[in-house]
Amino acid sequence: MNELAECRQLGNNKNNNNNGEDAPVYYVGAYCGSRGVYAGVFSDASCTKKVSSSIYETYSNDGASLPKEALVSYGKVFSLFSHLDTCLVD
Repeated sequence: MNELAECRQLGNNKNNNNNGEDAPVYYVGAYCGSRGVYAGVFSDASCTKKVSSSIYETYSNDGASLPKEALVSYGKVFSLFSHLDTCLVD
């Protein structure tokens, strides 16, 4: 879970696609949702531009899916996600 709290590049997805062009680079990080903090896929290194979570399955090394439940529910300690200051709740 600590790894999902940071914005990290998803796998090794800087490969050529079928057209000889570079494939897009995606990142995995945490974001605020309606019931807590969730893991998501983003198109930028700051993890601010969310894209479809199905991309994770395509680019992850093991084809796994991201968890659909909240990593941390509101009312719990949010210290792992201090960069998400808009989510912090006392």
